[in-house]
Amino acid sequence: MKNFYYLLKSSKLCGLLLLCLFLGLNNNAVAQYCNTATTNTAITVTTTPQLTTSYNSGRRAFNFAATAGFRYVFETCGLSTNDTYLRLYNAATGGTLLATSDDFCGTQSQISWTCPTSGTYSILLTRYTLINGNCTNLNSATQVRYFYLNPCGSITNISACNTNTSAVFAANSSAWDMQTQGFAYSTLGQEKIYSFTPTQTGNYNIVSTHVSGTNTNYVDYFYKAASGGCGITGWTYIDDIQQNNGGNNNINIPLTAGVQYYFLLDPETNAAGNINFQLTCPPAAPAWRSQWVSMVVPPTWCANQTQNVQVTVTNNGTSTWTDASPEVNIGCKWNGDADYFVRVDAGGLAPNASRTYTLAMTAPAAGSNNITFDVVNEGNFWFANNTGGAGPGNVVYTSPSVTINGATVSCTSAGITPANNATGVCYAGNGAVSSVAWTAVAGATLYDVYFGTAANPPLVSSNQAGTAYITGALAANTQYYWRVVPKNNCATATCPTVYTFTTLNAPCGCTNPVAGLYPATAVAAPAPGNTTQIATNQYEGEYNQITGVTAGHTFVSTMNLASAFITVRSGTFNGPQ
Repeated sequence: MKNFYYLLKSSKLCGLLLLCLFLGLNNNAVAQYCNTATTNTAITVTTTPQLTTSYNSGRRAFNFAATAGFRYVFETCGLSTNDTYLRLYNAATGGTLLATSDDFCGTQSQISWTCPTSGTYSILLTRYTLINGNCTNLNSATQVRYFYLNPCGSITNISACNTNTSAVFAANSSAWDMQTQGFAYSTLGQEKIYSFTPTQTGNYNIVSTHVSGTNTNYVDYFYKAASGGCGITGWTYIDDIQQNNGGNNNINIPLTAGVQYYFLLDPETNAAGNINFQLTCPPAAPAWRSQWVSMVVPPTWCANQTQNVQVTVTNNGTSTWTDASPEVNIGCKWNGDADYFVRVDAGGLAPNASRTYTLAMTAPAAGSNNITFDVVNEGNFWFANNTGGAGPGNVVYTSPSVTINGATVSCTSAGITPANNATGVCYAGNGAVSSVAWTAVAGATLYDVYFGTAANPPLVSSNQAGTAYITGALAANTQYYWRVVPKNNCATATCPTVYTFTTLNAPCGCTNPVAGLYPATAVAAPAPGNTTQIATNQYEGEYNQITGVTAGHTFVSTMNLASAFITVRSGTFNGPQ
């Protein structure tokens, strides 16, 4: 690079310089460059290299539209005998200086630039001299070659897997740096893109051999579905692979038959070179293989009940599932079945096609069970056995556990509360009855309860899940009747037995808060042969005081209150003991 510095001391020269700048600022076509542009020509940059008009005088500007993400190249290499100088600006008429080039290829220049934002930019072509600097008019024939690098502009088709493909990389021709897209490594080499449409679904691998130039460096591999477009975004990283497949440790690439994919090869250095690579096919699909997709099985059944089940399956073999010669069926069975007794025709299901089949199944005895599906080539083999021509890779398809309820439900006879024919049942106070209850019946999920004062009680609760019924307040000295009918979704028990109980004619136990002496004064002991009756308010801890008790007399105390007791002590009452 030639650097010289001049100090302008002449006021006249300064005045001329200011005048030139002033004139330049009033000429929109040439403003903001290092000096006035003789011309400013619009050019259209494409992936095909083009040449400008040849100029042998002046300073020449060229404005162009650029697209973000594309790498643009402007050069005079081999196109001039001038010592050329190139400048890149951010507007059509100059503006901010973005890049410069001098002596890139001998005394000629090249700017290689990735556009950050779509818009209009310009290139200024000038000559460099020792005396006048780098913004001097041209004085011999000079042209600018211009083009942009777009890897998507040239996509090579790979016709089949296991086909050797050669990739040739030019030096200093990178359009994309994949590190800007969040990937681990910077890719400075020329990008190569290939398209491939697999005929077989499976995991594909890459085998790569570096032939020359890049043989000691890594090439990064990427892929994506072509439906997402080409461009720098949306790629999935495969691996960075060195010579003789070095570093190739994560290359299982899941591809779907019939879907077009793009593969990107991008070296990590800008050196020239070429490699050979190929996509290796997954193992060939067997003739007879199935892939289960989904099933619909009712979770609850009744014994001997018939319901439809559905299963969706894909034929991922190479043979069509015909209905004759050979006959292929889909079968299903319960755990205890000796064979797949229920079968339906496959209906000519073609390779890679899917279909949903409906089968009518009849449930066995009550309990937990499962339904299992398989495909049969009648007279030859069941697919899941993977023998005799089936598979490999076939499996049976088993449902989650299903519940089968019995076709009958027994009546309840255990845990009857209150006990049948009970009398003296509390209806109020401590220990009062407020519900009837029973022990759960095996196989029953719901209960109907009948309750009332009639010998044939009415229905009071239907389809309840619990094993107790809240009666509400009961009446004194009343006989109640009740019965319970167990049921499930399959059956309702026939239960004629009616249970009964009778309540007391007075409340049970203590019904009022804690109190002391009652009546408030002592009661005189009765004379021999007489009876004294003391009423109670049924207070908890209530007691009576008897005075005038004669030694040697016998006293008999009785109480007509259930769940109460009598304690006799001498002296002063000092609380329950």
